[in-house]
Formats: sequence, C-alpha cells, structure tokens
Amino acid sequence: MWAPQAAEDFGLPLWVPDLPGFGSSPAPDGPWSLEDQARWLANDLDARGCHTAVLCGLSMGGYIALAFAALYPNRIAGLVLADTRATPDAEPVKKARGETAERVLREGMSFLADDMAARLFGTASKAGNPGLVAQVRDMMLDQDPQGVALALLAMRDRPSREGALARLRVPVLIVVGSEDAITAPWEARDMAGIARNARVVQVLGAGHMTNLEAPAAFNRAMSRYLRELSGAKQMP
Repeated sequence: MWAPQAAEDFGLPLWVPDLPGFGSSPAPDGPWSLEDQARWLANDLDARGCHTAVLCGLSMGGYIALAFAALYPNRIAGLVLADTRATPDAEPVKKARGETAERVLREGMSFLADDMAARLFGTASKAGNPGLVAQVRDMMLDQDPQGVALALLAMRDRPSREGALARLRVPVLIVVGSEDAITAPWEARDMAGIARNARVVQVLGAGHMTNLEAPAAFNRAMSRYLRELSGAKQMP
C-alpha cells in the first residue's frame, strides 16, 4: 500500500508497520481495539529504539495514529492524517460495520473487496487506471477475514479523537482526495479547525486512496511538511 512512499527519500528513516491481522502478521485471537493497535505500535517503536516518530495514517491507519496520539502525545513528533476523520461513527455506520464483520467471517473477502473497490477511487482512477483498482482489490482479497472482522469492530467502537487532536502541540498535515466518497473534504477541514496548527492539502481528482492515486502530489505534500517540521521548535 505504501510502495510509492517507501520508494521516496524523505530524508528520514521510513518504517511501514506490519500491523497484526494484516499483511504477514497473524490476526489476534480475540477483540483487538484501535488502542491495542496503538500499543502494539508503541512496543514496536521501542524495539527499534525509537521514542518519537512522525506518524502517517490513511483511513483506518489515521484512526490508529489518532489513538496513538491520545495514548502517547509526547511520542508524536509529527502527524499526517490522510482520508480519515477524528469523529466516531454514527449509529447506522456502526450497525453496518457489525453486520459486515459477521458477513466477512461467513463468506470471506470477495463481496467486501468488490464493494470497496467501487468506492475507494476517484473518477480518473477508475476510468484511467484500472490496474491500480485491480491491485488494491487483490490486496483486500489477500487479507485474513478474521483480521478484517476485528478491524471493523475496532473501528465501530472507536471514540471521538477530537480532544486528542486539539491537545497535540505539533503541526498536523491533513490530506484528502477531492473525490473521497468515504471521508469527505469537509471532514478534513473540520479536523484542521480542531488542531492547533494544521494544513489541509486537497488532492484534485483523487478518491480515498490519495497516496496510491496521486503519489507525486502526496509525496510533495509529505516532503514539504517534513522540511517545515524539521525546523519547528516542537521537533525533538
């Protein structure tokens, strides 16, 4: 998912975590909250000898990054939130997440991959980059249904992170696709209004997967943010 960023030289060591339940890491046996994911992330950073980090999370990754910020605000050297939100789910969305988790465990990933592939991308990507759409669909099909079901329930049960976002003392970069049908641009602007120091970068023509749909624009925004952050007083 982060290949276009892993190939970029941002001037800092880059680490892409292999979160439990996704990639090659086995899914937990029982309930696994976003706070649990954040604690796992903190432990993995400790194992790497890294106390502070600039966190970048897209969609559910943004929820995990905000959970980390709530638990470990002093370990956040910078925060990039892409196509995500700080508010909890509305009740109809919570109900749908629970139903989808049950269906994934019964039926597997095919129906969810088909549904999400139709919603994740902007018009230009769906029309002009079918290879990317197919690649992301294949990634979803490769996921462990147990891990996906646990993630759906964790997202369903997450609290508001608006307070944690407001308390952060570091600058925040918020990236959103102009055609994001899942986390709309107005939600990015709302987050920027909550944070003490935030900039919104809207990527024209991109949907929910900005880092893959428009990697050059995403990387430019990241590079600029990191350059500015390196000179900020908050940077350790």
